[in-house]
Amino acid sequence: MQHKNKEESKPEAEEQDTESMNQEDKKKGVYTLPQKATLLVCEILGTMLDGESCIHYYQDCRERLLAPNAKIIPSYGIQYCSVIASDQFKKITQAANFDGLDLSSFNRFRDCTSLVFSKNYGVLLNNLDFRELTEPMTLFEVDLTKDGLEVIPEHEITFTLDVMEDGEAVALMYWWEVFLDEERTIKISTHPNETKGNIPRDLNWGQGLQLIEGPDGWNAAYPTPCNLSAGQQIYVRFTCENKNGAVFHGRIMNEQQLEQIEAQNLYEQEQYATFNQEDVNIIQYDGSSVQQQNQSNHDPNLQQCEAPPPSQSGEKKKQTDIEKN
Repeated sequence: MQHKNKEESKPEAEEQDTESMNQEDKKKGVYTLPQKATLLVCEILGTMLDGESCIHYYQDCRERLLAPNAKIIPSYGIQYCSVIASDQFKKITQAANFDGLDLSSFNRFRDCTSLVFSKNYGVLLNNLDFRELTEPMTLFEVDLTKDGLEVIPEHEITFTLDVMEDGEAVALMYWWEVFLDEERTIKISTHPNETKGNIPRDLNWGQGLQLIEGPDGWNAAYPTPCNLSAGQQIYVRFTCENKNGAVFHGRIMNEQQLEQIEAQNLYEQEQYATFNQEDVNIIQYDGSSVQQQNQSNHDPNLQQCEAPPPSQSGEKKKQTDIEKN
């Protein structure tokens, strides 16, 4: 009777375990590779770098499907945004005069909140007279060989920029760069200057565009022009969704507006901390102080409410009875 040594039986046991795991996964509707992959090449990039949730999928592949030190292509990405001016782009996004007829009132419907893909405007941005009025802003960077969604700004991010040349800012332009190698020598970019003559790249990805308005017209009936001067310092504030690199909304602000928003944010944080404290809450009731201990099943917000003193209700009822008589 022949006996197999441990070294020969070990691979067979591992194969049996793997097969058993695969069968269990298939019963659950989950299919896995027969072995870990040593190379990952994929294109799940959108008009926004994370527009197709590439960061999430890369992380999932690294954890479940890739062997240690596997090659990943592309390996690094950067999401940028620039403030741009363009008279030609302005003509297709704003109403103007025609044959003596003033149509400027229609600009009150100008959408300065939505992010629109450049291809949806029906033009290639590099065919227009666009100019970048500021240096590009880096919204986030991601190392696709190790990073996850934690690289995405949680709620907001603010940039202080110096305007490079005079012009009317008409839009924020979102674009990205990715590098195919770890040394970052092989690059793909969606910046309009990098896509000239490359119509497939423009039609597949293009740029993200968000119309903007001047900070001095926030309370006006419709968006006002955002005229900038060379050497001027501006603030661009972006709000975003936590762990979502595809949704950004930017606004150009002046210093006073930025201070007001920061003060409001600080106040909201203090209120949130107050509502979530575990200390004893004091509730004022009919001139006396009643102490109640927080309980895990109580909404702390409700404990901040004050009930009207019963004496007031009684006085109102008494007064009503007198009026009736």
